[in-house]
Amino acid sequence: MNQRHALVLYEASDGSYAAHRSTYIGRNLQLAARISSETPYGHGDGDYEPALVEETPLEEGVSLQRMVDRLDFSRFGAVVRVSDRFEVRPYRAIWFGLSEWSETVYESDAFGNGAIIGVSHVDGEAVGDGTVCTSIEAAKAMLGGLVDAGDLAPETARSRLRGLVAGYAASGHDVVFASGLDPRENEVPVAGQVISSGRRLLELR
Repeated sequence: MNQRHALVLYEASDGSYAAHRSTYIGRNLQLAARISSETPYGHGDGDYEPALVEETPLEEGVSLQRMVDRLDFSRFGAVVRVSDRFEVRPYRAIWFGLSEWSETVYESDAFGNGAIIGVSHVDGEAVGDGTVCTSIEAAKAMLGGLVDAGDLAPETARSRLRGLVAGYAASGHDVVFASGLDPRENEVPVAGQVISSGRRLLELR
């Protein structure tokens, strides 16, 4: 995943979130391990390193679904949820665009065009993050090649990618699709789609 930014969501007492941005994700989503009640905005490698999360929120009083619906998936590669008790849960953000993996798909919507996949956070490590990233990148490379070869229409390729992500939900991962993109909502058989062989709120200023 080439995206370098993370969205950090801090839960308020009413269940809504304050959305903050970080330009640090770190290997295996290390950002999540650096957020705690003692260091709510993350800590750097040294005692005098600046906070990893911008303290000024992008927006407050919003739901998780609303933020996913408005996320720029071409720039944000991760989402970190922080509960009001400082329980930290990282997600990998998956963009459904194909323009970086195909020579014939020149533009792909970025805002609200994706989903987030929850990964286990154990002893400061996002367990399984590498597997998720490798699987998605391999799928995109394969689909981009099939589109370029004329074997798949771009929308069919994107549909199969959405099906692959839905498969993570079926296997127990917490998955949140942007509104209208979840193939399960349209009664599309997920198994048949899985690959086997202000909307611009979060645009960088």
